[in-house]
Amino acid sequence: MSSKTLERSTRLVLMALRREQDVVLCRNRARSIAAALHFDRQWQVRIATAVSEIARNAFRYAREATAEFAVNRGKTGDDARGAPSFVTVVRDKGPGIEDLPSILAGTYQSGAGMGILGAKRLMDGVDIETGSNGTTVRLAQKLPTGVEYNTLDLRSIAEETSRSSGGKLLDELGTQNQELIRTIDQLDTQRIELEKINDELSETNRGVVALYDELDTVMRVGRVVASKLDLAALLQAITDATVEVSGAECGGFFRREPQGENFSCQTVSGPLGVRANA
Repeated sequence: MSSKTLERSTRLVLMALRREQDVVLCRNRARSIAAALHFDRQWQVRIATAVSEIARNAFRYAREATAEFAVNRGKTGDDARGAPSFVTVVRDKGPGIEDLPSILAGTYQSGAGMGILGAKRLMDGVDIETGSNGTTVRLAQKLPTGVEYNTLDLRSIAEETSRSSGGKLLDELGTQNQELIRTIDQLDTQRIELEKINDELSETNRGVVALYDELDTVMRVGRVVASKLDLAALLQAITDATVEVSGAECGGFFRREPQGENFSCQTVSGPLGVRANA
């Protein structure tokens, strides 16, 4: 990280990561500061999740690290670069990240949470410097639209964040549990909706298959009509097709006699036809 970047940032809190509880506290502070900077609840969770993932990685692999929370002013004038943002810098003195290129490419699977790649997906910017002397990860998220750097009371935010330390660990754990419960409920609701959609698709597929069967029958009748000039054979084909499409057990074609009330059977299909021909 360049000195210019440090000069443009106002530090709020610097904390050590020596215990697992410190990682939880780090998440709590990231979320509290995000709230004070007027990020909405969804963004508070995103920022806190990304920060805790990086902090947990630093603690896991280096056993000791620091997390610095700051607000970057951004630049103004002709050389303006970057907007005002909430910045978290996690530094450790571990052995460095050997598989960083494959991690960033998404080809490396560590099996230890979402990690660096997940954090990159959650935040506007994630910059990493790593080597044999340690790793520095800088996470940045632009301030919400309408929030001006000059209107923020950063001193009060820093003092309040420093005061709210270990006493809120249980509260943070409870909040995380509630978020987990809500996530599980949402997944369960999505599962039920997917099952309903699958049932509807299955029903639609059955209807399509039945329609294809009926179309096949109609096409066969059409071929018979085109190939036969014999009226009796044609009537028999139509009767057979009608019984098949309607799903009836049997059927017949009856013709009303000219100038009379009687009907004569021209064709039968199904069991009646078998008995009639026996």
